[in-house]
Order: sequence, then structure tokens, then C-alpha cells
Amino acid sequence: MNKQLLLECSINIAGQDFGLKIFKDDYFTFELSEYLQDANDVDVYRVGSNKDSDLEGLLRKLNIFKQRYTNIIRTEINPHY
Repeated sequence: MNKQLLLECSINIAGQDFGLKIFKDDYFTFELSEYLQDANDVDVYRVGSNKDSDLEGLLRKLNIFKQRYTNIIRTEINPHY
């Protein structure tokens, strides 16, 4: 199945806006425009498991991901965005 873009918007994480794309192929997936590093992280975090079999599950994962960041100290451009 071809990767289909369902939504492109911005999302606010820890007071900063980032681009967000949600796709549908065999799974629902999301991509952020940038990789993030929180003050508690050793390095910039590159999203690992950003897929789910249904949209509701993906939105739950996105919410957990969003709550993980409270003090973003560094970002890097996501070349796959």
C-alpha cells in the first residue's frame, strides 16, 4: 500500500510549535519536523515506535510523546519530514 498523507499541521510541544504529518499505509504513523532533546535526555531523541494499527492508538502515542517533553534544550531538523 502507498503511504497516504492524512494530515499536515503544527503541534505545540513544551511551548514550541513543530510540524506534524500523519500518514496511513499498513499502519498509521506520524513524523515531526524536528527531533527533540529534553533537559533530561543525553542526546536528541529520534522517534522510534511512531506507528499503530488504528488512528486512536496513534493519537495516544502522540500524546504520550508530547507529554515526555517539558524543557526542550535542542532540536535537529528531521530530514525525512
